[in-house]
Amino acid sequence: MKILLIKNNRLYSYVLPKEVKDNYWITDIDSFDNVRNLINVEAENGKWVLVSNYDTHIIDANSMYEKFALEEYHFYSIKNDSESSIYYLYAIPDIEKTYSSYKIVSNGALDIGSNDKNAIVYKNVLVNDVQAKLDYEDGIWNIYDNNSKMGVYVNDKRITNKYSLEYGDIIFISGLKIVIMRDFILINNVLGKVKLNTKLLMEYNHLNFNIDNTKEREEDLNRSLYAKEEYFYRSPRFIEDIIKEEVVFDNPPPKISPQETSLILTIGPMFTMALTSFSTAFSTINNINSGNSTWEKSIPSLVMAGSMFLSMLVWPVISRIVDKKRLKKKEEERVRKYNEYLNGKIKEIDSIIVKQSQTLKDKYTTLDECASTILKKKSSLWQRSINQKDFLSLRLGIGNMPIAVDFNYSKEGFRMETDELKNHITEIIEDKKQLTDVPIVFSLVEKNITSIIGLPSLTHEFFKGQLLQLITYHSYEF
Repeated sequence: MKILLIKNNRLYSYVLPKEVKDNYWITDIDSFDNVRNLINVEAENGKWVLVSNYDTHIIDANSMYEKFALEEYHFYSIKNDSESSIYYLYAIPDIEKTYSSYKIVSNGALDIGSNDKNAIVYKNVLVNDVQAKLDYEDGIWNIYDNNSKMGVYVNDKRITNKYSLEYGDIIFISGLKIVIMRDFILINNVLGKVKLNTKLLMEYNHLNFNIDNTKEREEDLNRSLYAKEEYFYRSPRFIEDIIKEEVVFDNPPPKISPQETSLILTIGPMFTMALTSFSTAFSTINNINSGNSTWEKSIPSLVMAGSMFLSMLVWPVISRIVDKKRLKKKEEERVRKYNEYLNGKIKEIDSIIVKQSQTLKDKYTTLDECASTILKKKSSLWQRSINQKDFLSLRLGIGNMPIAVDFNYSKEGFRMETDELKNHITEIIEDKKQLTDVPIVFSLVEKNITSIIGLPSLTHEFFKGQLLQLITYHSYEF
């Protein structure tokens, strides 16, 4: 037996064991998105019995019942003390065998309700006179809810106003089920309460053929459920996997150090030149004082002595200034060229980041893209196979993940002095080590036992998203 819980926004189904034994809770989601035990079903004398509890009661005509035996194709109303709404439970067989098929012979509208003037008449006290309208035009189906009390549900979700139907959709109206196909529908005749009152529908026994009508049987056998353009053929897959790459950094060229001269080699020539200049000047002045020479004749000797003394003081200073400028220019050139080299490496890493990020986004698309792939039958539909690396790999969301790159560079050992250019390599690696805002992927092959924990409203939607990815990219063949 199967139990349908009919709530304001959707249907919940529960299948009871074939063996009538033990007891089971009918659960739902309360207004705070928490799972709760609503009402209990227990075995009693070989039958399933609905049992009231402290919070939820079986009611009928404003009377409360402690328990009620469940019978197929019967409704049971229940009420929870914490809520004002009344819910309905509907008991049906595990497999309903009361379906009949009807072919739609032309475009038109089919009214559904309890009134005998409707195209599809369903005698049920829970059904309005005109509950809904089913519209067909050139292979396109739509259904309209006529502001009914009990509502119209499509694929277990309640609809409002107009709803566009797809082939295979199941309409539920207080026990009445209608399955939509291309140009015919399936209707379950609940306890003989359904009858047709229209020329738009013609009984269409597409499963059982009349052996006396060979021509019709051959036409039915050769008939295709779908048009040729609606079939899908899987395309070969050409997509690049992420391959780990290597980026090698060369060490910066060494600094040019100034040539250091020992003190004695620096002072020695200066001291010798100073003694020579002083000796020359002293000898010249002494000759003038002794009358052996005149000032006019001694000027060259005095100038030479002075020049030698000045050169002793000036040339070392000039030499040091020139050396410093030369070293500074060499260092600036070293820094400039190595920074140009590092900028080239940054561009190389950026191109890897772009390529790997785009590969992840192409392989693990959004849920909207998954839905579009199915509806438009894109070439990526059903493309993953069991021998591919991304088989059963699902996108969980967006985040950051390490880049698939090996950074190779020489680690700095002991040095007498530090080189700031060496630090630039570690700064680049630290800045470029992650891919940002890319799909985060989870492999069900690597972790084949997985649980999802969280608020039911969130986990249900998340789980549906994972299922959508599975049916989009994985064929029924695998």
